[in-house]
Amino acid sequence: GSFECWSAAIGGVLEYAGIVGFLGNASEARDEGDAEAGEWEQFLQLLEEQFCGRPFTISDLTKKLGERMAPTFGGGLELSEAAEELRRAMPGYLAEVADRQGFFQRRAGKLFAEHCGRRFGETQVHIRRDGISHHAQLWSVGSNEVAGGVKGELRGS
Repeated sequence: GSFECWSAAIGGVLEYAGIVGFLGNASEARDEGDAEAGEWEQFLQLLEEQFCGRPFTISDLTKKLGERMAPTFGGGLELSEAAEELRRAMPGYLAEVADRQGFFQRRAGKLFAEHCGRRFGETQVHIRRDGISHHAQLWSVGSNEVAGGVKGELRGS
C-alpha cells in the first residue's frame, strides 16, 4: 500500500543523475489534497441534505444556488438561506464561477465526473452518476453512514 521503497529507489537514481528534489513538495501536495478533500466532503454532505438523497441534475443545483427569498425591506430579493449555505460550501474553483451561467454548468459537470466515486472523510460521502433524465445526467450523493450509526449505502427513492 505504500511507495517508500519505490520512491527511495527512484529518488536515488534521479539524484545520481544530477536531478535533486524528487518528491520535495510531497507534504505541500498532501496538505493541498487534504484541504480539497475537506471542501468536497462538506459540499457533498450539504448536497445530500439539500436534495434529500434524491438524484439531481446540474440544472437543479443551479436553481438551488439562485433561490431567492421574499422581498426585503429595501425591495431587493436576497438569496435564500439554503442558496447561501450551498455557495459557502462549494469548493473554491466551483464557487468562483457560481454566477456565470453556462460556464458553471460545464465546470460542475466536469468536476462531478472527475470526483465520481471518490470517497471523502469518515462518512465516505461521494457523488455518483444516477442515470439520465431528459438528456441530462442525474447525480446523487451517497455515504456509508446513516442515522443511528448503521453502515450502508444511502439511495434516494
